[in-house]
Amino acid sequence: MGIVELNNEKTNFTLLIGFVLASTLMTFLTGLIVGLCFSPDTLHIFKGIKYIGYFALMATVYLMVAFLVAILVKRTELSIIIYFVLVLIFDNLLWLGLTFKQSQVGYFTFRSCRFFSA
Repeated sequence: MGIVELNNEKTNFTLLIGFVLASTLMTFLTGLIVGLCFSPDTLHIFKGIKYIGYFALMATVYLMVAFLVAILVKRTELSIIIYFVLVLIFDNLLWLGLTFKQSQVGYFTFRSCRFFSA
């Protein structure tokens, strides 16, 4: 791995962290504005603030998985397909496997948070 390739990956990682910070800030500000507009009292506006941290962690993990797939697979089309297979299929199968047969482990994943579920 040459110096140019290492600098390129550092730049990509910095961009990844920038995207995470920007999306987390946007989510926080949107929640704050909606909370101020529709909350009858301002005492309980920050009650679910921990979910913003969960959002930041989840966004970081998903972007790092995409970054890892992009580094390992040099062909763009194939890396996009592999990433979507990992996210859409493997993530759901992992959650299903962790909640199968009355196991409680899957309920502590991000999918089970009321904030992330539709």
